[in-house]
Amino acid sequence: MGSPVLFTCVSDSTEEIRDIRWTVNDRDAQQEGVEVRRMGQTSALRIHGAQIKRDKRVYTCTVTYADGRTEEAHTQKLKVLAPTRE
Repeated sequence: MGSPVLFTCVSDSTEEIRDIRWTVNDRDAQQEGVEVRRMGQTSALRIHGAQIKRDKRVYTCTVTYADGRTEEAHTQKLKVLAPTRE
């Protein structure tokens, strides 16, 4: 069982946002088994139990504005580290 991971995507633009969409390796994030929530100008992607083999992927947030313009933010591949032992 892995640890939870949370990515946030925030638009500081004053323009109206039509959509905020997450992809995982260019596929729709919700079809990839992660939770996505939108709260106004912010969207969050949560992986509940990150695992090394499954979750080492590229996560992308795309913001689409009312005028059709888009902006993207990419992560590098998520690195899931082994837990430390106490």
